[in-house]
Amino acid sequence: MASSANPEAIIVYDGDCLLCSRWVAFVLRHDRDGKFQFTTLSSETTRLRVSDPTLLGGTTLLLTPQGIFTRSTAILKVASEMRGYSTLARVLLKLPKSLRDSVYDFIARHRHALMPRHNASCAFIPGTASRFLP
Repeated sequence: MASSANPEAIIVYDGDCLLCSRWVAFVLRHDRDGKFQFTTLSSETTRLRVSDPTLLGGTTLLLTPQGIFTRSTAILKVASEMRGYSTLARVLLKLPKSLRDSVYDFIARHRHALMPRHNASCAFIPGTASRFLP
């Protein structure tokens, strides 16, 4: 696994979004090799690593040595690295990006209806605090 100072792949998520927090918890449970680290859109790590402010518009980002991936591509590239989800994710990555991002945008617009505010607690996995960057 990469060190905290120079992580291999960083998932940037909206820390105020319950659906995003649940996605992070899902990845933590399925990323047993510790390939991913996490930070929020408003973090210092994000400000230092993402120079294009248009990328910070409430979307999920995946920062890798190969580049920055957004929206559906970010989600599917993460899923493609997880056992049990890699084949489906790789197939979905072959769909046109415009179609995938339309689905992503629909879910993003309706995320508060999908994950009601009154259930705003996120159960992060114990012992994973070191995988979160400031």
